[in-house]
Amino acid sequence: MRWKKLLLAVSVATVWMSGCGAQNTGTQQTTATSADVETEAEPGNAESQEGQTWTVLMYLCGADLESGEGQASNNLEDLSKRVSSDQVNFVIQTGGSSSWKNEQIDPEKLQRFEMQGEELKLVEEEKMRNMGDPETFADFLKWGVKTYPAEKYMVLLWDHGGGALGGACLDEVFNNSMMTTAEIADALAQADTKFELLGFDACLMASYEVATMMSPYANYMVASEEVSSGMGWNYESLGTYLAENPAADGVKLGRSICNSFVDRLEKNNEEVGATIALIDLGNMEPVVEAVNEFAVEMGKTISDVDKMTMLSMELDGAKKYADGYSRDLVDMAEKAQILDRSVTNKVVDAVNDAVLFQISADDYKHNNGLSMMYDLTLSSYLYDRYADICPSPAYLAYLDAMTYWWRAPKALYETTEKMPEPDLGQIQIAYDIVQDENKNYNLQVTNGESALTEVYYEIYTYDQEEKRIRSLANIPELVRDTDSNTFREEFDGKIASIGGEYCYLSLVEENEDYILYETPVEYEGNVYQLRIAYYPEETEEAETENTDSAQAEQQPYLDWLDQSVDREHGTYVVYGIWNSLNSSLNLPYRNVVYLEDGMEMTLLFPETDVRESAVLYHRGSNITYHSDMDVKLKTLSDGDYAMRYVMKNALGTVEKSDLIEIQMKDGDIVRMELETEEQ
Repeated sequence: MRWKKLLLAVSVATVWMSGCGAQNTGTQQTTATSADVETEAEPGNAESQEGQTWTVLMYLCGADLESGEGQASNNLEDLSKRVSSDQVNFVIQTGGSSSWKNEQIDPEKLQRFEMQGEELKLVEEEKMRNMGDPETFADFLKWGVKTYPAEKYMVLLWDHGGGALGGACLDEVFNNSMMTTAEIADALAQADTKFELLGFDACLMASYEVATMMSPYANYMVASEEVSSGMGWNYESLGTYLAENPAADGVKLGRSICNSFVDRLEKNNEEVGATIALIDLGNMEPVVEAVNEFAVEMGKTISDVDKMTMLSMELDGAKKYADGYSRDLVDMAEKAQILDRSVTNKVVDAVNDAVLFQISADDYKHNNGLSMMYDLTLSSYLYDRYADICPSPAYLAYLDAMTYWWRAPKALYETTEKMPEPDLGQIQIAYDIVQDENKNYNLQVTNGESALTEVYYEIYTYDQEEKRIRSLANIPELVRDTDSNTFREEFDGKIASIGGEYCYLSLVEENEDYILYETPVEYEGNVYQLRIAYYPEETEEAETENTDSAQAEQQPYLDWLDQSVDREHGTYVVYGIWNSLNSSLNLPYRNVVYLEDGMEMTLLFPETDVRESAVLYHRGSNITYHSDMDVKLKTLSDGDYAMRYVMKNALGTVEKSDLIEIQMKDGDIVRMELETEEQ
């Protein structure tokens, strides 16, 4: 998948990544391959390497990326500029798009081309077939291996990617059909060839599950954990490198692909979110073993609600990617402090052995080359799909235990033990809204307090007649009384604004360095997510209120509630806009657009009825981008508003309280009233 992002400069500094970053890159590689990696020849510095041959099989499924922006054609043009060699074959199959920028490609036919010098030569064509069908992919591989025999083969899938659960290569001509991860592996198996390198110029495909599924069929894999740039890989560099270094193996070629990909993005100031990795598929078995032990250790927390809750909070804090459920596997292991460190360290070591090289933009943090699916709130359909590709039986057993609406296949328990299920009586949330002596409405949790992982409150505008609410803010500032299990909001009448206009912020990522938010905006008729990072000032840690040391030791899962964000004294940084999910595909975009001074956008606010049966966007104020645009807190204008408390437990279940009506005047709350059923 590919994003549309609009880079924004800010008044403090120019920011390219999630934070105040520079344009440098950081790398990671294991010592086992560092010598090989460091001695590779770069393009323009060829070694004498006669007698080696490569065939690169490029499965170019254009989809809307081509029909909309011509991105596939652009990459073919890049490839035509390479230094060519008769030792290297570039063979391309095209399809999957309703139109092509390259006039040689017929959108009504399935075509196969050979890149000869700078020319694209048509070799075969036939009636159009579904590029999202694994049989179409398998036929191309078998034909390519037979027609262009070589000593080493590379397979490259170009298009949208949906991660472990989504697969890759979406065909817009055939009703957006897309190959699953299992189907891609089956197609590779039919080729009856061990490929030297498998590449995904697509989003989100550098996952533990994908790499394990592909490991029998290729030696190495290059892919990204995150959304990939619409610019794609640097195909001129890829082709030139192979022409000048035909004896290179998958490690050297893979490293060159990674470096040239990020280098080109940097030169074009498009490196926001850029991350890519080279994975040794021969080292995936130890990763599978380590993850299985990790899952067994996770399962040991289920019978202890405090430990289960702490683990849920730790894993929720791991690096998350655009699909919402992929998280960096090393970051998961490192954040799971409550588990046996020998087990989590084994995961870290195994991943570091498998990931030979990983490169990210310098301040795009917590990427380590392989992600893993972690989400306790998916649909049964998606869990069924995951069960088909999950390499770890113990992890499936963990998901089975933690999701009461889904059951793993019965055959699972022929090879692994069933895990205990959580005590729902301790976990299910129950609450009351109570008034204190100052007539404030507080949240009193009457059941499930030990399993709480989040408590915050939301501010809305509220149309009582239409029973519709428009979200304005999510705010974490709460005062907790541990004796009575009550939470009191600390609303000061202020919400975020950008360019002087109110905006809605939702949490994306929170770590020790910064908090990342999104606010929806409309630009040229499309919905985007403006990303804003908040950097808190370092302050002395406040004493825990109403909690002695004994209580704190017994209730570590609530420590976070005493660490409120100081919204007044930190620094907000606007650093970019990412296109939201394509509603028809449920995939992020890869197109690239830049903001310049004078460009206009409209701030959006999520709107729904009180039952949240449908979510729409309400158009707010228009803003005009300028380089010194800032984010500040702004007092709400006089009028009627509403708030409610939101609670989340260790199973990901969310409960929202009844609405509390608020009246604002001159920056102060002058009335609060709990809405009742009669109202």
